[in-house]
Amino acid sequence: MILLASVAMMVSVIKLSKKKTLTQDLYSVEALSRIDTLCLDKTGTLTDGTMTVEKVIFYNKDLETNGIISSYLSAFDSDNQTSRALVNKFGVKRKHKIKEVIPFSSERKYSAVHFDRVGTYILGAPEYLTKNEEVLKIVQDYAEHGLRVVILIKSNKSIKELKDTKIATTKDVMAMFILRDNIRKGVTDTIK
Repeated sequence: MILLASVAMMVSVIKLSKKKTLTQDLYSVEALSRIDTLCLDKTGTLTDGTMTVEKVIFYNKDLETNGIISSYLSAFDSDNQTSRALVNKFGVKRKHKIKEVIPFSSERKYSAVHFDRVGTYILGAPEYLTKNEEVLKIVQDYAEHGLRVVILIKSNKSIKELKDTKIATTKDVMAMFILRDNIRKGVTDTIK
């Protein structure tokens, strides 16, 4: 029985290797036979680890021309995929003087910039920045299709007030950025 089980698993490993599948131990074949759901970490497996801006919805048309977005992006290093995608789309030309910033924090879920004469703008996760149900419904629709959404809001709070709070809710949504993870080439064949 032991010999028969070992031979069956070895033959299975050989068959899997012909389909370009690496089996790290013989007993993996037995575990594989009971799988009915396969879960994959998408970043680096299904996607190439980069993002692109799929769509931009401006709730304030002045943002398209007044340089707020590129000035905002110039205040930070592009150290994550979301900010890199936004920089690729809008650039980093500083048209407004930056007075103070709050770097992005995974605890707060947003970053903020206070511009001289223009005010405070916050970029981050919609559920932390607005209670506007119409906006949150749109965000949910995009999220259900695997897209990432961040919003830009204008706040009447100072940077000091924002530092003292975790949630910067406001109804004044200026823009919504819909981002897509880039799918790795050949991923359909890999999954099949």
